[in-house]
Amino acid sequence: MWNSVALLNTIASLGIWIGAISGSVAVAAALIGGLAANRSSEITSRLANVEIVNANTRAEEAKANAAEANARAEEAKAEAAKVNERLQKSQETRTLTTGEVEELTHLFKSDVFQKPEPKKLKVSSVEDSEARMFAMQFQNLLESCGVNIYPTDGGFPQTCVQLTPDAGPLSLAVSSLEVSSETQHLVYFQRTMIALGFDMKVEVNSDLRPDEGVFYVLRKAKV
Repeated sequence: MWNSVALLNTIASLGIWIGAISGSVAVAAALIGGLAANRSSEITSRLANVEIVNANTRAEEAKANAAEANARAEEAKAEAAKVNERLQKSQETRTLTTGEVEELTHLFKSDVFQKPEPKKLKVSSVEDSEARMFAMQFQNLLESCGVNIYPTDGGFPQTCVQLTPDAGPLSLAVSSLEVSSETQHLVYFQRTMIALGFDMKVEVNSDLRPDEGVFYVLRKAKV
């Protein structure tokens, strides 16, 4: 067989073709491998970028949640401080300051309260030690200024009943809301009290005479 030239040429030709095909396959395989490697690297890079974006998004969400939690904590802290302040004020004993006494004295000694004769303004309080002591300060001041505070309850403010627990701490009863020469001293008293920062309501009591007013000191509102 190895002595046949024709056969040997045929085998040689087949070898050349097989080598050529094998080389082409190798080149194709190398090319495909390179493309696959590049595609794999691209996908891996893309997935990595997605993970980075997701991680950044989660970090931003966590940061926003932390900021919101801090804001809620600050709001709760501020609200607690307000409640504590209201609680302290509710527990404090009310008393007239020097400035308030001076302003009220100026009013009670003015012609509005004194001419042509001392005007009438009675003081009344609920049966509460803190309220009664505060009422006594007003009654003593009115009396020292010559305002007509009578009748009294044995020298103490008359006793009243607080019907609603959440009523304002101070109230002024008048016969009418119409302003006249008989009621103007009560209007001045109301304006002065409001200007001094007192929370004082005005109510109408038709049983009172036009020139009469009753100043009620009630329990302070609970927090």
